[in-house]
Amino acid sequence: MAEDHRLPAGQQFFRIGEVSTLAEMTVSKLRFWEQHFRQLRPVRGGRGQRRYSREDVLLVFQIQELAAQGYSLSAISRKLQSDPTSGKNRTINVDELNELRNRLVALEERLGGFLRSGR
Repeated sequence: MAEDHRLPAGQQFFRIGEVSTLAEMTVSKLRFWEQHFRQLRPVRGGRGQRRYSREDVLLVFQIQELAAQGYSLSAISRKLQSDPTSGKNRTINVDELNELRNRLVALEERLGGFLRSGR
């Protein structure tokens, strides 16, 4: 997907409230779309907070545009499934993902200790 002028330059991940503001839609509608469109799957942080990638936000914009053109949600879903450029076309290596998660957890623990020590 191409870039979009509505996305802040340099920001890679967005919280659900930020996406809600950017897309001018409610948080509850975003949650509903996550359940309806399998392509829209933001990652969850260590505390369960949604983190939308730039690609996720672009997909939200794409869904919005299709809905504004009069497509039903089921028609949008079919269109996204048949379009290889829509949504996420990523291959996820679970081992690499788990290793990255472990490194992030260790970093979070070190930073927490650093902050608690007052250094």
